[in-house]
Amino acid sequence: MSRSCAAVRKRWNICAARPPLTAAPDLILLDLNMPGMNGKQFLAIVKNDEKLCAIPVVVLTTSEAPHDIRDCYQLHASGYIVKPTSAKERLDMVKRVAEILEKSGAPGTAWQA
Repeated sequence: MSRSCAAVRKRWNICAARPPLTAAPDLILLDLNMPGMNGKQFLAIVKNDEKLCAIPVVVLTTSEAPHDIRDCYQLHASGYIVKPTSAKERLDMVKRVAEILEKSGAPGTAWQA
């Protein structure tokens, strides 16, 4: 396990006895407002880990603050989406996430509306 993965496990009190993942996820959906460690800290850890850095990370949050958007893109987020409130906006958001994932070249990302 890489040092940064160990840092995330320690920070989140993830049981060390839990078996490691055998495959990395195709996409990480990340909220900035997490307990214990904020989303920007998590994003920095993921993007600085050689085993995780290629995974696209889409920030999905309520913050429209320009500094949050700027910071996330500087930390190499693949996309930044403000959480929608209506059903139509949520469907549009899912389509946007699918487009970001498809552009990333991750396997199994064909999207049908």
